[in-house]
Amino acid sequence: MSRAALAAEVLRRPAGMRQLLVLVAQMAAPASFDELPLPSAVRLAYNVVLRREPKPEEAEAGLQQLRSGVLDRHRFLDLLIGSYEELPRTAAVRLGYTMLLKREPDPDGEAYALEQMLSGAMGRFEFLDWLRTSSEFRSLGFKTLGPSLHASRCQFIGTLPRAERILDLGGTSLGNPAGAFVEMGYPYSFGELVLVDLPPDERHELYRRPAVEAVQTTRRGPVRYQYHSMTDLSRYDTSSFDLVYSGQTFEHVSEADGDLMLKEVHRVLKPSGAFALDTPNARACRVQQEEFIDPDHKVEYTADQLEIKLAAADFRIDRSWGLNYLGESLAAGEFSMGEAARNPGLFSEVEDCYLLAYVCRPGAPA
Repeated sequence: MSRAALAAEVLRRPAGMRQLLVLVAQMAAPASFDELPLPSAVRLAYNVVLRREPKPEEAEAGLQQLRSGVLDRHRFLDLLIGSYEELPRTAAVRLGYTMLLKREPDPDGEAYALEQMLSGAMGRFEFLDWLRTSSEFRSLGFKTLGPSLHASRCQFIGTLPRAERILDLGGTSLGNPAGAFVEMGYPYSFGELVLVDLPPDERHELYRRPAVEAVQTTRRGPVRYQYHSMTDLSRYDTSSFDLVYSGQTFEHVSEADGDLMLKEVHRVLKPSGAFALDTPNARACRVQQEEFIDPDHKVEYTADQLEIKLAAADFRIDRSWGLNYLGESLAAGEFSMGEAARNPGLFSEVEDCYLLAYVCRPGAPA
């Protein structure tokens, strides 16, 4: 009897033959799985991956997708494996360790997690939370710099003050019409967020996307798009915003235009308001490479240069942070992409980080 025929014969028998099913799956995978009749393949997949029989509607849906060519057999298996809540506990523990801690589970950790799951003290997703709060997970950081910087900027956004009316200078998100400010986790509801960006045909080709509809409803409040230069805020009334944010945009205008922008931000901001910005740290960028790190950048500032500009525009710095600490490598005149990626977060040693981040208030320093 062929392996495919053996698998089909087992599947015709009553449920409960788990060990045989696992054995058949091991014998059949991967090539023999393709030889099974489609109903048998669907049933085998549910039994081995989810350890249960498919519901009639699940079996029918699986057959329709396989017969129509919407899914092939192995993509069908991938989708079942995606049902993390239904994975066997041992498989769920192993998947959590390998995905989050990037290693196989150690015996003690695995035994503890299984004991907690079996007792009902911890579900599968609570187990993932347990791994994420471990010192080991925090020490891993990221492998690549882009996602690490994004995580740090999200953390910075979460520290910004509650505001009723917000002006976001250049905060279009290429994949989310809600805009970057909401997407990155601003924690408070607002009355209105005005998002200013260049018209699509005036942007650098790297950022050229179709215009978003004028008003977007988001979970935090309405976002209204305005397409014009962020150096011209003349259409906005004096003292009309509680918070102005410039996230990775200040470096995209010339130094003269930057001075004009700061002057206009000061004008439209309420006396009790806040101006927040984050931008690359030129000290780190020039060690990384001689040219600008983005072809659309017009200038990149050191912390000293930017702080002088903010003071000249009559801003006092309320809080300052460095994002993504570069450690000892920068002091040695070297740039380590790996070290920058491994150290996301907000750091008090501003000059030793990849990005600069400030929260400012109107009014000259004391």
